[in-house]
Amino acid sequence: MRYAIAISTLVSVLALAALPTLAQSPAEEAQARAEVDEAAEPGSEERTPFLAHVAPAELEGGTPPYHLSVTMLGPWRGEDLLLHARISGRGAYQVEKFLRSPTGRYVVAVPEQLVQPPGFEYYISSLEEGGSGNVRFASPEVPHYVLVKPYPSLVRREARIERHDGRRARVETSFFHYDLGSATRIYDKNTSKEKRIKFDDRYNTAEASFTYRFLQDQIYQITFGYGMVGGVLGATSPDTTEFDNSDVPDSAKPEDRPHPPGVYYGFGKAYWEFWDAVGVEAKVVMGASHEGFEAGGGILGRVGTLGNTHFDIGVEGISTVGYRFITELNLAAHQSFHFSIRNEITDYPRGGDSATIPTLNLKILNNGVEFAGTVGYAVRQDYEKGGVCFGGGLNFNF
Repeated sequence: MRYAIAISTLVSVLALAALPTLAQSPAEEAQARAEVDEAAEPGSEERTPFLAHVAPAELEGGTPPYHLSVTMLGPWRGEDLLLHARISGRGAYQVEKFLRSPTGRYVVAVPEQLVQPPGFEYYISSLEEGGSGNVRFASPEVPHYVLVKPYPSLVRREARIERHDGRRARVETSFFHYDLGSATRIYDKNTSKEKRIKFDDRYNTAEASFTYRFLQDQIYQITFGYGMVGGVLGATSPDTTEFDNSDVPDSAKPEDRPHPPGVYYGFGKAYWEFWDAVGVEAKVVMGASHEGFEAGGGILGRVGTLGNTHFDIGVEGISTVGYRFITELNLAAHQSFHFSIRNEITDYPRGGDSATIPTLNLKILNNGVEFAGTVGYAVRQDYEKGGVCFGGGLNFNF
């Protein structure tokens, strides 16, 4: 009988060795056979079988499949070792069989759906010869509890969801009026005399966009939208004054007439946030103007987190329209309103001399609806005086 048991055990070892995940070398196979022979030696039954197991106290959720291992000390001749596991305090136990490794240890993978916060609990039993069962570690009534810590990225994502009150999408609209001041300049219209003209330098902008927040480490959010600078929204400059139009004949084609500077464009933005401390946003712009196809883009860096107090610095530009260099300190003074101080240096809407535009901005939030207002003062380089800038927006978070 003893030799029959030894032969049966040896066949089981060879079958396990055929598994790809538990393949063994000739040396390991010989060692496993020696262990079987040792277990079958006369007198070995005098030792009481004992399960040795180092039980984990805690794990980190989101890790690769976690394995438990045990070792049977003594001449155990049972059929199987079984893991009984469940989410802490809930439901029935799931049963998984241990597999014997080439080293003689028994290994089982904990079901992935159990390795999640707050934790799982388990006990280990054995199926003996004849079909009887024996609890080897812990018990169904008092199982061993393993604390599962939230995976860092999961913790960050939950904090981001809470930061945005669970609202993952955003629709944003805005309109701004820029008055960059006025100046008096002398123009030579290829005549024998010079003329002096006073003009006001102004333009308007508008944007509408949709944002979806993934709130993942791989990508925080993406935005798609449409915008206009000048054009039909209105823009005045030295090139579009009545003085310049006086030399244009009534029969001239529309494309030969002076036109307000401006561009119509679509844009896309992607934002990443790292370690809940810094963020980066990339922007791509494509559009059209009286000059033809327009392309542009920008990059923005952020110290702090979106929705909380943070500092932004960025630059963007569009082909013939110009560039914008922006710095902004956003103070999340209260959950219901945010206040920011912003400064913009730009040569919009036609390129050329730069203008400085400091503004104060206030956002009031109420149940996902956001009202935004802006007021500031702007002056273009070498102008005699500047002008007041203002704007606003209505945004929806849902």
